[in-house]
Parts: sequence; structure tokens; C-alpha cells
Amino acid sequence: QKWQLVEHAVASRSALPG
Repeated sequence: QKWQLVEHAVASRSALPG
């Protein structure tokens, strides 16, 4: 599913320092 790609992108952004 394409959702997997979206989830991966979100996880990558979440990993960024805040």
C-alpha cells in the first residue's frame, strides 16, 4: 500500500530534532 511510504516519511520527519 502507498500508505507505507507515507508512514515512513512521517517517521523520518518525527526523528528530526524538535
